[in-house]
Amino acid sequence: MQYEPTRDAVSLSQAATVSGRARGLNRVMWCAIAVTACIRIPGFTFGFGAIWAVLLAPVVIGIARSNRLYLWISGVAASGIMFGMVLASSSEWYDAGRALSYEVAGVQLTILVGFVLTLGTAFCSISTLGVPTAVFFLATGIAISSLFLSSPAEGNYWKYGLGVASILMLLALIHSAPVVVQISAATGVAGVSLAYETRSLALISLLSAAIPVVHLIFRKSQSRALKRAGVLLCLPLSYLVIDEILRQIASGRFGEVLADRQSSQLSRDGLLGGRPEYSAFVELVKRNPFGFGLGIRPSFEDITAGKVGLMRVGMDTSGWYVNRRMFGTAVELHSVAWDLWVQISIFGFALAAIFLVCYLRTMLALWNRTSSHGIALGLFVVFNGLWDLAFSPLYANYYVLAVGVATCLYINQGSDRRNLFRSKYRLPRSNTDSHSFLQPVNGGTDG
Repeated sequence: MQYEPTRDAVSLSQAATVSGRARGLNRVMWCAIAVTACIRIPGFTFGFGAIWAVLLAPVVIGIARSNRLYLWISGVAASGIMFGMVLASSSEWYDAGRALSYEVAGVQLTILVGFVLTLGTAFCSISTLGVPTAVFFLATGIAISSLFLSSPAEGNYWKYGLGVASILMLLALIHSAPVVVQISAATGVAGVSLAYETRSLALISLLSAAIPVVHLIFRKSQSRALKRAGVLLCLPLSYLVIDEILRQIASGRFGEVLADRQSSQLSRDGLLGGRPEYSAFVELVKRNPFGFGLGIRPSFEDITAGKVGLMRVGMDTSGWYVNRRMFGTAVELHSVAWDLWVQISIFGFALAAIFLVCYLRTMLALWNRTSSHGIALGLFVVFNGLWDLAFSPLYANYYVLAVGVATCLYINQGSDRRNLFRSKYRLPRSNTDSHSFLQPVNGGTDG
């Protein structure tokens, strides 16, 4: 007797087919969103990620509200923006030499709001697609912006956006490869970065290659004390890697241009042999502990205080960079943390502290995993985020910052103790699982 499916069986089969197609269309939609999220809209300081966050507000809020750190970031940023406006209005009264520029205030406000919205879009993309797929498409958008919507100094696209995007795309593609392949790839892109005179990316890539070697030795240990010893071992290893590569650069092994730049910065006693802006930051904090506010142009006294700090470390204060970039239309200190302090005062420090906690938790989560899948990608995101926090300007890096923080938020999602999420999306229970942070939360497969 030939079997004939019942009406209920046919209905279930059709429903499963429709559900599969809907899931596939959902993934395609989020891939398109991820690609465009970090593309800046020509003529504006924000990108399509902010637009997507507004258009898909119910979805973004529904997914992003599950993460306590994201809620903290949003709340602190919103409070900081309001405080920055109040501070700006009183800053002119505090120092008559200061002036409020509504144009600059609008740009700074747009960047802060755009960062929070883009962060939400990136986090939702990662929650739906999984880390490697989402990071690949998000980095593709950064690469497109770098190639077609920017004019980098000296035509060095690798140094100004393309390098970070390319490394993220490569490490995302090989996330499931053996750890030796990941280490080799990270070492290779470090060489490319040196060829393009990008010391920061070379250092970050080499650290992303060195730490997995230690992890490979300690990952299967059942002893907590031994694992902690491995974490402590990473600190001197990181120092040795940074110190050796800087010595090699200064010796001229990677070209005279890098050698001259490194020797010049070492002679200025900059922070980590590089950025001298921290000295200006210290003097400005002494003069004005609560920052400046949104859109404030510094007074003559502010500029003098900043230049005193720069001269203390031997930096020439008569050049274009100091007079036009650092103390031109606003105070810019070439650091995400310090730029946030300038604009939104103590709330900027609070945001920087949240980012720091997020990065450190991510590094511990990666270390505690027994698998090496995606470890180079995760470490590169962490180290690049730490570098940007200390040494990269906010206005030029907030897209990369949003992608990095969103990735770390998702990796840390499993360590939240509360079960906050009450929607159709499923979050990983633990990020110590060998593949938990790599998998999308909606049950799809990640390539």
